Amino acid sequence: MKSSKTLFLLFLCSVSYYGMYSQCPPGIVQFDTQAEVDDFVSTYPNCDYLEELEISFTVTDLSGLSSITKLGYLYFSSTSALTSLAGFENLVEVEENLGFINNAVLNDLSGLRNLKKIGRDLRFEENTALDNLDGLCAIEVIGDDIELRDNPLLGNCCGIAEISAVIGGEVIITGNTGNCTNLNDIIQNCQGYVDAACLEEGNKDLTRAIKIDFFPNPATSYFTIQIKEQDDFSGIKIYDHNGKLVQSHAVDKLAIDVSGLISGMYFVELEFGIERIIKKLIVE
Repeated sequence: MKSSKTLFLLFLCSVSYYGMYSQCPPGIVQFDTQAEVDDFVSTYPNCDYLEELEISFTVTDLSGLSSITKLGYLYFSSTSALTSLAGFENLVEVEENLGFINNAVLNDLSGLRNLKKIGRDLRFEENTALDNLDGLCAIEVIGDDIELRDNPLLGNCCGIAEISAVIGGEVIITGNTGNCTNLNDIIQNCQGYVDAACLEEGNKDLTRAIKIDFFPNPATSYFTIQIKEQDDFSGIKIYDHNGKLVQSHAVDKLAIDVSGLISGMYFVELEFGIERIIKKLIVE
């Protein structure tokens, strides 16, 4: 009887172990077509970790991979139709290398906006449509090098200005354009720049509810900010849709002149000590 119970317990443990680890396949996973991505999502709907993921060729949509939170290695190479990384919003860590090599139309990295750690290298090489690095705003650690090589349209590298202090190795920059020539120029030219991928409407680390109203919104010449609690209200900043700071105001100014701004969408950041709230503003 005792041996039967032991065997039963071992069986339950093995089933539990298999159930835990069979939700993700072992080894290298490679997607060359969108059908392969869709099949993976159907087979492993709850997969949250892969040892290595390689994405290439005709893949177009990664939105089904939103359950993935951690990867060993992640490579994008020779994709011909992938424009964005939407689907990786829950990815917080790449344990080893993250690389982008020879991607034809990729131009939006904002899907990586919650990525906090890259264990080794971050590499961008010969990506013909990539013109900015917005989307890397949450990175806290890069273990080794950043390489930016031969990306012909890459002229805005402000996305690495804020994270340059957390790089463990070298920054290698060559064959790009605009301000993407060397790290010193990037840091100098990007003062006051805010990563547009991080400018999402909502409360940023706010520990309490604060009621804020804008009116009118859309605005044409002025808009007024109404704040119920102003005890530690410390300032207002307005950014355009590219993350460029266009206005900054002290706390005593709640009627804001926007007549000099071109029509479009803006982000208004309200600071409360070390906390902040971001709201969208339309200027017509």
